[in-house]
Amino acid sequence: MFGIILLLGMIVVFNLFAPRPIVEDVSGSRIIRIQYNPYFDQEMDERIDITDYDEKGILNCLGRYSEYRTLNSLANGYWIGDVELEVIINTGNGLKSILLGTDNYSYESYGKPKYKIRDAGNLKAELLDMMEI
Repeated sequence: MFGIILLLGMIVVFNLFAPRPIVEDVSGSRIIRIQYNPYFDQEMDERIDITDYDEKGILNCLGRYSEYRTLNSLANGYWIGDVELEVIINTGNGLKSILLGTDNYSYESYGKPKYKIRDAGNLKAELLDMMEI
């Protein structure tokens, strides 16, 4: 009996923390906003709205990268100067924010779990290249 409970517990933990695509349903998702901070890692926090981009290309790119759940939530928020690139999408199930900069993660809404983005440096470089920034 203990073995079955242990096995079920391991399956639940694996499912909660297993990597998943940043955007699971590329065709059902839409970009709401993209902002770029040209003063990233400096003491300024200006953001520029990016409006000229290939939406399908960016969503496909985000679908190729993965993220995994952390034990943290977004309860403490973040400082805008720590974010170089922010992409907000509508996944069809609600909004999702993808933040790339000092700490690379996504979240669905304030207080929900943060998802750490794997290989974030390459993702950020690919996105910036696609937007010609």
